[in-house]
Formats: sequence, structure tokens, C-alpha cells
Amino acid sequence: MSLAVIKIMKHFRFNLGIPRLLPEWKKLFTTRDLKADSMAGITVACVALPLSLAIALASGVAPAVGLLTAIIASIVCALFGGAPLAVSGPAAAMSILIATIVESNGFSGLLIVCLTAGCMQLLSGIFRLGKLINFIPLPVIAGFTAGIGAIILIGQLPRAFGLPLPENPYIFSVLNHVWHLLPQVKLITVSLSFLTIATVFFLPRYFPRLPAVLIAVILPTLLAYLFKFPVETIGVIPNSLPLPKIPHLTTLEFTELFSDSFIVFGLASLETLLSCSAIDKLAKSKRHDSDQELIGQGLGNIAAALFGGIPITGVIARSALNVQAGAKTRRAAIIHGLVLVLVVYFAASLISQIPIAVLSGVLIAVALRMMHPREFIMIWHTDRTEALVYLATFICIIGFDLLAGIKIGILVALIIALFRMSRVKASIRNREEFGPTTIKLKGSLTFLSSTQLDSIKHSLQKNELKQGVIFDLSQLELLDTSGATQLLEIVKQLVTDNIKFALKGVTPEHNQVLNTLDKHDSQVLTSYLIYDENELEEIWQDNHELYGMGRLAYGAKKFKEDLESHQRNLFKKLEKYQHPHTLFIACSDSRVNTNLITSTEPGELFTIRNVGNIIPSYGIHEMHSEAAAIEFAIVHLKVKEIVVCGHAGCGAITALLSEETFSEEQKKKMPSLRKWIKLAWEVKDKLPPGISLKKAVQFNVLLQLENLKTYPIVQEKLANGQIRLHGWYYNISTASLNEWDEKQNMFVPIGTLFTRAMEQNMQAGVQFQSFYVAENSAKK
Repeated sequence: MSLAVIKIMKHFRFNLGIPRLLPEWKKLFTTRDLKADSMAGITVACVALPLSLAIALASGVAPAVGLLTAIIASIVCALFGGAPLAVSGPAAAMSILIATIVESNGFSGLLIVCLTAGCMQLLSGIFRLGKLINFIPLPVIAGFTAGIGAIILIGQLPRAFGLPLPENPYIFSVLNHVWHLLPQVKLITVSLSFLTIATVFFLPRYFPRLPAVLIAVILPTLLAYLFKFPVETIGVIPNSLPLPKIPHLTTLEFTELFSDSFIVFGLASLETLLSCSAIDKLAKSKRHDSDQELIGQGLGNIAAALFGGIPITGVIARSALNVQAGAKTRRAAIIHGLVLVLVVYFAASLISQIPIAVLSGVLIAVALRMMHPREFIMIWHTDRTEALVYLATFICIIGFDLLAGIKIGILVALIIALFRMSRVKASIRNREEFGPTTIKLKGSLTFLSSTQLDSIKHSLQKNELKQGVIFDLSQLELLDTSGATQLLEIVKQLVTDNIKFALKGVTPEHNQVLNTLDKHDSQVLTSYLIYDENELEEIWQDNHELYGMGRLAYGAKKFKEDLESHQRNLFKKLEKYQHPHTLFIACSDSRVNTNLITSTEPGELFTIRNVGNIIPSYGIHEMHSEAAAIEFAIVHLKVKEIVVCGHAGCGAITALLSEETFSEEQKKKMPSLRKWIKLAWEVKDKLPPGISLKKAVQFNVLLQLENLKTYPIVQEKLANGQIRLHGWYYNISTASLNEWDEKQNMFVPIGTLFTRAMEQNMQAGVQFQSFYVAENSAKK
């Protein structure tokens, strides 16, 4: 067997994940956490019992089927699932879909759908497709859930009112049916339903630890039994579990039911994984394994079909209750199933006395919670377009059917996403006396962007463009041939009007598209590419005497408009005080931007910059500002790290290596520079002949680290472990940083020492909390 095949076999879970589950299965036979799991399992069973009966009723099957399904699902999914504290069983969100399948294809057709959907889930888990389920938009899920809630609510009204069921189960037919039969409403039935709903909603407010749903069923059932109310009850409940058998299957049935199976597979998987994500947050434990959970759900649905049950999912309400009740392992969900088994064998006659109206009341309470109007209000305030997806899904589910609602919801979401992706946002900044007008394009410039580009043309016509136009494409995510062609048309118009232009921030991907166009248009675009605005004079062949100051004035205005609005709180804080963590010593070279290369915010770095990143030794005759800055940073600001950073192509080190760097005339005009560079003259004395500039720069970094150690305050803090010194080298062309490694006696990629320290601490069994050592802990 080839290595590729072996890798594939290891990647996929043909072993159903059993080797990973074995350690957890062994824990099931210990007494550790047995009490906590038992209490949680019994608590969840008290809630699952009435809910399973009620959901079966809403699904168009016998209530006993719901109880059987809860037993099978809870045990199988708990053993093989990827979320140890999740509880599976029949779910209200699936009930209307199940009822539709039963009405169209009968109960035998439902069993085939359940079996097929289970096989799909099992294969999805084996081939590790669990994450693909997350591509369904959340507004579609929310709209679907609310729509199901509305259908359950209206569908249970005839039972809650004691009326005969309508022939047509669709929502408008049910409403019309109830309206015409209002005079026949039975007050006793309505009272039992209302008492159930009130108990479900109000009991948790005053007694949150009591199983509200179970009490909501027991209380009206007792009243109906004691006073012998003439109401319809559940009827006979089998007092044993059936043996498994394979559903009868024909080719015709399978073809007809495959689409239903796929919908059940998608919705059940989605409901399960959403439930697992919620449980991760509640339990604050290790994240669930979505692929393993699909394997468990697949086996659960297959087992449910073989025993004559209905499709199951991971249920968030029961799972959350399991966590809140103190469950520690997957044993709690298994105990919940075993408690339900005892109920079937020893309490079937009692369950048969539950009035149908009471189960309808439970379903109405569940439906009201599923509709959850606050969720829609939150989506509305967050994003109106997502609210549109929610409404489209909700209305179509109610007005047509579940499948249509899901399709329409996803279609609307895709259309909105397409328009969002295709939109290009243009901000036009007219610099006036500060230089050329800048047009910054954000988003996607594609064939769908013609409207936005037309508005750009119109805006350009209204503005005076005497000093030219810069198109800033640095934040343009997508550029296709159509979009580039439209941009070319704008540029051609500028050329016709004798207006200068330039393209800035063009990525290599965008450059390929522009090059393709320019082969046919004499390089109208690519001839005017710039990487910074200093290149404008060269390509425009202009001499802007005041351009530098204008650029700074424009930049200051842009900074205030762009950054202050987004980081206002940060700047208010920085106005009062600074608390940098690092003293960063770098060269004055314009190509070295300390915050840019370290991706740090204002206030994080206290910076010393000079020609050659030189630190004079302590105690020399002249007083230097570097010494003052070092003492201020260490004593007053209490920095923990000091970095000396050299860079490629350093002019100061180049001048050290070669006397011919400057002409004699320049040397006469720069006596201070020559005197300053002599501070690093010992670098040259220690360098071998013919050394490269890169090695010389790196050697200079190490020399400045040694000079730092001559300062008494640095020596004191180093001895106490309160600061650390780092030597860095910045390669400008590759935008990469290297740091000095004393053990290897060489510069290594940045982060190597950090990773090594973390690994050493982990191997020693010490929890790695921070790479920075606090001053107080160091003193201790």
C-alpha cells in the first residue's frame, strides 16, 4: 500500500473514531463523577419525557414513537458522538418536516428517509465534511426556526381548543378551520392547554431548579384524572421496546424519497452542530469534534430507523439543561436514556392518561420560544439585508413549504452576498493645494461595478483636477477584466483631457490583469504604476517645490479623518499617559517604520532613532540624548524589552565600510555626521576585510547591545531579570525580521526564541503564561 493511500486512510475516519473514544468509554465504568452524571441524567429525562411525546404528536406519529426515539438516540449518540455533554433526540425544529414526509409517503417512507439521512451523516463524518454544514447562513437558520415555530403554534390550535383536526394541514387552512369552528371550542380543553403553557413559562421564574415542563404535564393531567374531565388522552403506550428490523425498500420509493432524505440530513446536521457550538460555550470545555458528532448522529438515525423511530438531532435545550445540571461525561446522556427505558417498562399506563391538550400546550410553549421575535429585532438592528434573508425564509416556509423556504432563503442570501462582493466603494479626496486628488477603491472592481464607476466619472467631472489624479488600489480585493476595462476608459478620458494620473498599490494579481489589457492599449495603465508618491515627479516629469509639505498636510488631514474616528478611545487614553512594553532602537532610515514592521499600535513602543541605530557607551565625554532616553524608558516607563534593530542597506554602515560613500565636498558639509559615525568606528576595526554589508550591519547590532550593557541601570535590571535585550535585523526587500540567537551564534527567523522558550516550559510541566516577566515576580 502506497504512502499516499496510508495518509488518506489516516485522514478519514473509517474506524468511526473508536480508537479516540476508547479512553472515554473506559471512564463510563468508573465511579468518578457518577453522582453528578446520575443527577443530570435524571433531570434531563424529566424534561425529555413530555417533550418527546409532544414532538411525536407534532410530527404526525404516535407519541410512543417519540419516546422510543429519545431512548435510542440518547444512548447511541452519547456513545459515538463528538460532544460528550450533548443530548440527542426528537427535535421540534424537525417535526413539521417529518409530518410532511409522513403525510406524503407514510410512516414506512419516513423510516427510509431516516435511514438514508443517517447514512449520509455517517459518510460525512467518515470523510470529515462536518465543517461544510456551517456554510448555511445564520439568518436562514433563524428564519427557518421561527417559521417552524409559527407552523407548530397554529397547527396545535385545533387540539388545544378541543376541535377536530382539519383535512388540510397547511397553515391558512388550519386558521380558516379554527375560525369557522370557534363556537365549538371546549373550555375544559382550552383551560388545560392554558394551564400547561402558563406553568412552562412562569414556574421557572419562581422555582428555576424544578423541571417546569414535567410539572406542566403532571399538574393538568392530575386534574383531568381526578375530576374525570371528558378530554382525549394519549392512549395505549407499549410497555416494551420493539426489536430492530430493516425498513421495506423499493427502487421507486428510494428515488422519490432521496430529496427528502437530503433535506433531513442537512437540517438535522445543522441543528446538531449549532447545538454543539452552544454547548461548547456553556460548558467552557474542549471544543466538540464536528466530524465525530456526525458519525454519532448518523449511527443514531440509522438505529432509530431500525427500531421504528423518527429522525433525531442534537437538541440544544436538553443539552444545555444537561450542562447546567452538572453533567461531567457522556454517561449523563446515557443515564437519561436508561431512565426513559424504565418509564416505558414501569410507567406506560400512567403516561397513557396524559391529555392530548396538555401535549399541545407543551408544543405551543416550545413554538413561542422558537419564534423568538427578539432575535429578528437584533438582526434588524445589526444588518437590514440579513433581516431580509430572515423574512424571506420565514414567509416562504409559512406560505409555501419548508423546502421552498430554505431554497429561497439561501438564494436571497447568495444574491445579497454576490452584490456585496461585487460592490466597489470609492472615496474621493480632493487635496486642493495639497496636491493631486486621490481616489481610493475598496472591495471588488468587476463587471457588476459599472454603476459605481459611473458615479466616479461624474464626480471627476465636477472636480478641478489641475494637479492630477491618483487611483489607490491597495484595498481593492478583486479586479477582473471587465472592471479593469472600465477603469481604463476613465483613464483614457483623463489622458484626452490632458490630466495627469497614476496607479498606486497595485498587487501582483491585479498587475497581471492590467498587463493583459495593456498589450492592446500601448501600456496606458502599467506605465503609470507607483509604489509611493515620491515617484510622481518622475512619471509626471514635474518639479513640485511645495509637494513635500503638501503631502504632509494632506496626510495629517487624512489621519485625523480616518484614524481618529476609529480609534478615538485609544487616543484619549494616550493623551493622559503612555505605557510602552518595549524600547525600540532603530535607524533613522525612511524605509524603517517601527510600528509598521512590528504591527504595533500607538503607545506600545518607546523609540530611539538615529543614524545607524548607534548607542554610545556609557560615560563618554559628550552628553547624548540616547542615554537620557534609555534611562527614562527603563526607570520611568518600566519597559521590559529593549530591541536594537539594524536593517539592510544601512547608509551609516555603508559609510563606515567605504570612505568613498561621500564626496569631499559632502564631507566638508557634514562634520557632525562624520563625528557621529566615529562612535561605531570600532565596528570597522573588528570586521574582516571584504565582509558583506549585511554581516557588517548585523555585527553593528551586536556591538550596540554590548554598549547598552555599559549603562548601570541596564546592568541592574539585567541582573534582576527585569529586562531583556534583543538584536534584530530587518531585510527590507523581503519584509522579514531575524533575531540574534546566542546559543546558535547566528540570526534566526523572528519568533524562534519565543517558540523554543514556550516548548521548554511546556516540557517542564510549567504552564506558559507570558513571554514577558513581570517586575514584581522577578523581585520575588
